[in-house]
Amino acid sequence: MAKESPQFLYEGVLTGTYHFESADFGGSRILYCGWEQCAAGHFCGPHIRPHYLMVYAVSGGGIFRARSRTYRLGAGSTFVIFPGENTYYCADGEDPWFYYWIAFEGEIFDRLLLRASVTPEQPVHCADEDAAAALQNCYGRLLGCCEARLPY
Repeated sequence: MAKESPQFLYEGVLTGTYHFESADFGGSRILYCGWEQCAAGHFCGPHIRPHYLMVYAVSGGGIFRARSRTYRLGAGSTFVIFPGENTYYCADGEDPWFYYWIAFEGEIFDRLLLRASVTPEQPVHCADEDAAAALQNCYGRLLGCCEARLPY
């Protein structure tokens, strides 16, 4: 079951986060997930995390930096922050993104990301229209279950 951190508004940013108490899959775990409508220029980092963080842009845009590369991303883009990597991301000044995120750790996710060709060297994936709709639906269902306190 997910434990909700209340939705809140800070610096013009509306956000919601859910922390998981027991989403364990044989040593791999979902840690938390959430959403955010960013304010123009809102940023995170530089920061190093001990776990994965996968961010999916629903709308708007921004930049993501990892391993000395800068990616300009928009709706339908996903970026993955790998454990131990120093990263930075920032919402566009004119059209800031709305995004979903999920944090996780463990071997199952190591294998799934590799299978999807998402690596520390290539941490970005841009979905076609059908895949973007499917991703948005999956995140929406996960967050809907969290909001309703339903098992996932």
